[in-house]
Amino acid sequence: MSLKSAIEMMDTASCGLKTIEDSDIAKLHSIYLSFLKDLDPFLTQNNLSYALGGGSMLGAIRHKGFIPWDDDLDITMTREDFDKFAKIADTFMPDKYYLRKPGDKGYLFQWPKIFIKNTAFEELLSSEDSPRELFVDIFIVEDVPDKNISRKIRGYRSSLYLLACSAVRVRKCKPKMSKYTGNAPEVNKEINKRAFAGFFFSFRSIEKWCKAADEFFAGYRDDTSKDIVIPSGALHFWGEIYPREILTLTRRVPFEDIEVNVPLYAEKYLAQRYGKDYMQIPPKHARAKHALISFDTGDKDV
Repeated sequence: MSLKSAIEMMDTASCGLKTIEDSDIAKLHSIYLSFLKDLDPFLTQNNLSYALGGGSMLGAIRHKGFIPWDDDLDITMTREDFDKFAKIADTFMPDKYYLRKPGDKGYLFQWPKIFIKNTAFEELLSSEDSPRELFVDIFIVEDVPDKNISRKIRGYRSSLYLLACSAVRVRKCKPKMSKYTGNAPEVNKEINKRAFAGFFFSFRSIEKWCKAADEFFAGYRDDTSKDIVIPSGALHFWGEIYPREILTLTRRVPFEDIEVNVPLYAEKYLAQRYGKDYMQIPPKHARAKHALISFDTGDKDV
């Protein structure tokens, strides 16, 4: 069992944790929708492209908006567009948002996120110096070699970086997580396994591992390769390889009361990512939610 799955299955209430209730989802979606209304024109004005990713893309296609129970927002950007965005991110409504990248002090992940100020969203997998606001994940689309041997080498090295980042991250977060997992033996088991593995990678800090991983992911550039990859995605390197045209071209679709970008061939991506029955509504027990220490939409106008 993965740590993510173990956390999603735990009895959060008995552990002193929170999940976002149905009554809060409308507020959360309103904040994310406001974010999209800010981000979309900013990127367009700066000749940059993006697309909704993962479950957010699924929501756009299946629900023409948010998945009703979804509590996060994902976007994708090509490496070229993200690098350009990172250089001007501090001009993107700095009173409302800020960007964190792999390698930033106190930042624990190997992919970037945009945080929303004046909110609270503190996950179980966090440390005392982690950002504690609502965020939007940015998953970067990278080039991948066509030659099989080169692809395998990059895939194995990517997997090693992901293992190191995950293990060192859990090792760093274990003291805080352990305060809440006394009644969750399966979660503790997975925490202990990863923290033990983290010992062997502890010659680097989590920030340095994440920066090294991101630099490696970005290290191969060939915009003529037939495939691309999202090495930091949920299915990791081997599960996140797609034909180039699927994720690098976009189209506009309705999303709540606006239009947003999704991949031109979103349906092909969704069939590969979620299976051919992606348009079917999953049963309630299969709907993932975050385990949170704190959650507050702040003074947002919702």
